[in-house]
Amino acid sequence: MNIKIAAIVCLAVLSCAAFAEEPGAPGYHVSKKISLPGDGGWDFLTFDAAARRVYVTHGDQVQALDADSGAILGAVTGLKGVHGIALSDGKGFISDGKDDSVDVFDPATFKTIQEIKAGQSPDAIITDPYSDRVFAFNAKSSDLTVIDPKTLKVVATVPVKGRPEFGVADGKGALFLDLEDKNEVIKVDTKKLKITERWKIEGCDEPSAMAMDVAHGRIFLGCSGKHMNVLDAGTGKSVASLPIGDGVDAITFDSDKKLIFASCGDGTVTVARQDSADGYKIVETAATPAHAKTSALDVKTHRLFLTTAEFGPMPEHKPGERKRPPVLPGTFTVLVLDTNPPQR
Repeated sequence: MNIKIAAIVCLAVLSCAAFAEEPGAPGYHVSKKISLPGDGGWDFLTFDAAARRVYVTHGDQVQALDADSGAILGAVTGLKGVHGIALSDGKGFISDGKDDSVDVFDPATFKTIQEIKAGQSPDAIITDPYSDRVFAFNAKSSDLTVIDPKTLKVVATVPVKGRPEFGVADGKGALFLDLEDKNEVIKVDTKKLKITERWKIEGCDEPSAMAMDVAHGRIFLGCSGKHMNVLDAGTGKSVASLPIGDGVDAITFDSDKKLIFASCGDGTVTVARQDSADGYKIVETAATPAHAKTSALDVKTHRLFLTTAEFGPMPEHKPGERKRPPVLPGTFTVLVLDTNPPQR
């Protein structure tokens, strides 16, 4: 009897070991935590591969970290309510939602160069290398502010008939963005500045996060209801749907590792593997502190950077009124998610 039990235990151990070493499960976890000074909320992170920097939006400032050491390099201050950072022509561009502006800064000194008036409540902001233009997504005015990064002039304002949440450029003249209140994805010609496609995404309510596999023409779209749609960028048709965590706010694609990361506010990062253009599999769900829902990928080291903080109790509010609990002072943190042993 003891021999049988020992054999069963041995088989169980071998089975668990085999599962832990499965090639499809890379073993992502929080390996490092970096505390940053200052209070207030946060939104997007941007990774600067050339300078090895992580830019972090944080209330009324943008903080820059050394991607390898985690050291604070500097901060752009004096802002009102930042959302995103784009980099172009040796400059940084910050969407300041509470000021209806895009603030341009010098990455060498972190000094503001110029303030550019945008639409109402600019949120996401990205660079299109094909047209060499910066696009700010204005949530309240339902349009895009298009900026020439060389002259720092507004080239055009493009109405999109919906609330733009995020977008990706394919580097070939197309910009794809989701309209959160319309459940749509639209395609914009970045040279002609005209909408060329408008797709209703069935089964994807309040689309938010977005990333793209340019090589295969696939768009990864985060939806409410805990799932991610994979769209054909040529037709707008859904080719796959995957379960993810709740409250997704960022999706990143590692083209070298063929991994898609969906960071969610419920304290999870869903990791999916791309086996083919239309073939996907969830390989693991990494645990993070709650509210770590925005992220940026280091394409060299394959690390993921996320931000979070601790919150106090929800303040009193009327039924239907949108309120958020306060961020507790001194708790704002950048998380490093990778496959290395945790750092103490």
